[in-house]
Amino acid sequence: MLPRHAVWMLVAGAVALGLTGCEDEEYDHTPPAGQGSLILDNRSPDDIRVFINGQATNRLKDYETEAYDMTSGVYRLVLDGEDNDRYGAWDVDVVVGQLTVVEVMTSDWEWDDYEVSIHLQEP
Repeated sequence: MLPRHAVWMLVAGAVALGLTGCEDEEYDHTPPAGQGSLILDNRSPDDIRVFINGQATNRLKDYETEAYDMTSGVYRLVLDGEDNDRYGAWDVDVVVGQLTVVEVMTSDWEWDDYEVSIHLQEP
């Protein structure tokens, strides 16, 4: 049997690993030939209205993921909370044959803002 302090150290280590988000999420989507994909991963409790280059697209439901197939280029992404005042706007690059993953979270610092993590990923 492990000493009590060793058990607590194991529990604390497991919690720390879970909080760091060290696992890479795989997105099951392949862009069409000659295009890239914008993946919006809503990690917030909000339903969000999505605008790309000023055009309304759809509503991204809470804790869901949506893929948008597009030609390569820079796009203006605007996210507007449907039932609150949260908002955010970013320029994102879409690259042929890649997934541009945008993980959307509520801000820890500003109630009215979304925070995003943007990275490229192989399909």
